Order: sequence, then structure tokens, then C-alpha cells
Amino acid sequence: MPGLVHSLKFTDHSKEKTVNREPFTLSKANGLTVNNHYRRLGFTLIELLVVIAILGILASFTSVTLIGHQKKARDAQRKSDLNQFSRAMQAVKNDCRNASFYPLPDIAVTEKEYYDAQSTNLQNLQYLQSSLQDPKYDGIGTNDYYYRYLPGGDARGGVCPDTSGGFGTPGQEFFVLRAKLEIANDPDTNKSYTACSAPITDIGNTNFVPEASTGDGFYYVCSN
Repeated sequence: MPGLVHSLKFTDHSKEKTVNREPFTLSKANGLTVNNHYRRLGFTLIELLVVIAILGILASFTSVTLIGHQKKARDAQRKSDLNQFSRAMQAVKNDCRNASFYPLPDIAVTEKEYYDAQSTNLQNLQYLQSSLQDPKYDGIGTNDYYYRYLPGGDARGGVCPDTSGGFGTPGQEFFVLRAKLEIANDPDTNKSYTACSAPITDIGNTNFVPEASTGDGFYYVCSN
């Protein structure tokens, strides 16, 4: 008899272990199945929609930030291009007699035509290795994103280098370059305009005058 009692207790402990190790099997008595248990661990449709909405908002913030960085990068390139162009012009001036700048063809009329003609001259004379164009330039100049150039001051005749290797081309006293920036509140717009205000006034071109006291969104580079 004592042995039988011991056996029954052993069997009961075994069942308890089974219950503890397999809770899902006995949970059917309460109407809960294994599949229902796993279904509760998943996401509901509303939860998924909320997660998707949050991801969409985060993606939009990332996109706006990326676009802002791209605009800043293009503006930095514009400033670099104009300063490189100005250094090439300074090199031409150093090679001119009577300290005149390299001239522009007579056919140039608009700011864009002046820039394109001067750029071609600088490349032909090997002061520039390649053409410098606005990163958003469309090849035609139908938008605001192209480089502009205007000469100013007194013309000097027959003092600057030409493609023949001589000094038969007339020069100009000074120049002003400008480029439209995408970041309208860039502090360099007002600073650069102020730095070039005297040459701009001497040129007398109304297109160079900012439309408001806050500036016109252009970055200016001018001769010293």
C-alpha cells in the first residue's frame, strides 16, 4: 500500500509537469486555442496603419532635409565657380598691359551672353580648363539658374592677350559676376552685394539692383 500511494503521487506530479509545459493544450477548456494566442501577439489593422503613417511622416522629414542639403551643396558650387572664374580673370589682368581685364566680344549683349563669351575666351586662352556652368543650368538659360557677367569702366584698346598670342584685344576696367542662389536667406547674398556695390553703381545696370532691402537672392563676385 505505501508503494501504491507513492506511485499515485508520482503520476500526479507528472501530470502537473505536463500542464506547466503545455499550457496551450489545456487552455482549450477556456475557449482559447493556440492560433488565438498567436493572433493576439500580432498587429491589428489599425496598428499597422498607425505605423505606416508614422513612417510616412519620418520619410517626408528626411526628404525635406535631403532637399535642403542638396540646395546648399549647389549654392556652394555656385560660389566656388564664380570665385574660380574671378581668379581666372585676375590672371588675365596680370598678363594684360596697362592692367586691363580681358575683354568681351562685341556681339555680347545680355549678361548671359557676356558670361558665355568670356568663358569661351578664358578656355581658348587656357585660363580655364573647362566651362563653369550653374548646376541647374538647362542649357538654354530659360530659368534663373545660369551665371551672369557684365563689364564696366573704361575700355582699354589693344592691351590684352588674344588667341594669336599677341596683345591685339582691348580690355575692360572691371567686371561683376553673379549667380542666383536657391537658399534665399543666405547671408552671403547681402554681403556680396554690399562688397560689389561700387562696381555695380558704376555699371549703372538696373538689373543688378536688388528689388528689396533684404537682397535679391544673388551671390555677387566683382573685380578688386
